[in-house]
Amino acid sequence: MKLKLFVSLTLVAACATAAALGGRGGATPTAQTYSDQLIRVQEVHAAKIVKLPSKPAVHRAPRRARVVTRATRSYRRPAPVYHFTGATHYGRASWYTGGYGACGHALRGYYAASRTLPCGTRVLVSYGGRSVVVTIEDRGPQSTLRDLDLSRSAFAALASTSKGVIWVHWRVQ
Repeated sequence: MKLKLFVSLTLVAACATAAALGGRGGATPTAQTYSDQLIRVQEVHAAKIVKLPSKPAVHRAPRRARVVTRATRSYRRPAPVYHFTGATHYGRASWYTGGYGACGHALRGYYAASRTLPCGTRVLVSYGGRSVVVTIEDRGPQSTLRDLDLSRSAFAALASTSKGVIWVHWRVQ
């Protein structure tokens, strides 16, 4: 049924287009000689270009901050913020390199990215008997399967960078 409707609408559109381009009664006649073709090209080039009226620009007010109340059902749950120190977490960590972090500092030394920890938080990261203290200087990691993105130097202090992703213990200091 949908195919029949599509074919019929296509035929109607084709006939309307042919009639608009100067076709007579059906299909547009084809030019037989060079002079007929030249005349047809000149007719096309001589056609007037009609400028469509433009719609006035719609100016919208900036969005207001949405107040979340108990009655509001659709809201984003805020990411958890770790206010405590000493609790040990277990998760995946990878390494990355960057220029400037989301916290506004040049990324140098042992730094890390976290989606939930505040900027400037110092974190003790341990893997395979090795430990390193990193400072949260960026937001990330992009993948939700990882908890921390360590700087290349911090990751190399824990394991070979060829591993890519490792399971680490980490604790907020």
